[in-house]
Amino acid sequence: MYHRTICRFVCLSLLSIVLSQAVFPRQSKNYKTLTTANFQFMHEKRIKQDDVRRLGETFENQYVYYQKKFNLSYAQKPKVFILNSSDRLRSESKSRVYNDAAYADGRLYVSLPQVRGKDGQGEIARIVAQSLLSRIVLCPAWLVETYAIHAGGDYKRFGKPAQVTGSSFTDLSEDYSRIDEAGNAQQIYALLAATAKFFVDHYGEDKFESVFKQFKKGSSLEDAFEKSFGEKMADIEHAWGIFVRSQVRG
Repeated sequence: MYHRTICRFVCLSLLSIVLSQAVFPRQSKNYKTLTTANFQFMHEKRIKQDDVRRLGETFENQYVYYQKKFNLSYAQKPKVFILNSSDRLRSESKSRVYNDAAYADGRLYVSLPQVRGKDGQGEIARIVAQSLLSRIVLCPAWLVETYAIHAGGDYKRFGKPAQVTGSSFTDLSEDYSRIDEAGNAQQIYALLAATAKFFVDHYGEDKFESVFKQFKKGSSLEDAFEKSFGEKMADIEHAWGIFVRSQVRG
């Protein structure tokens, strides 16, 4: 029994080594690395390190800004993949809507051609804020995505919602969770953008951001909203419904 256990352990160890060699050589072969105080950058070899350093400064500035704002930090340096095309970004990140910068599964992605020639502040702010807020376990993903849209200034990026079928944040959460099945990512993100605009216009940025601080304390969605916005959940949802329906394209 002992020898069979050892054999099984050795076989599994060898298998993990084989799999790791199958996965990582592609990265080591096609990428160069650059490490900053809080990030590990992996960039395609055709990309100049000077471009990566400039992006790195922006990443660090945005990290410091949101780290102080929400009192959140990375457990370890996340990998940031600097890619040479929007197609590569969509392929690597599996992003449904973004072609310039994206956050997925603990990794950040940037398409250099899409941010070159501008400071990239909005795109990088979006994914850094999203990556930090995603560390709040109790915070729903749709709300993190909503704040990320605000951080990036992407209110108009997705156009106006085609329709609003839900009447509560639970409905919005369910729509977001089924985004892959529905195939209507643009519509859902347009609704999230309208929701971000509602929170900021109706309550102000400080109260919107205080929601995430309530989640850090262990609050439920209802408690976090009521404590931050100073209204009952039913009243918040009623005002939200009126606002987002006013944003539907005619």
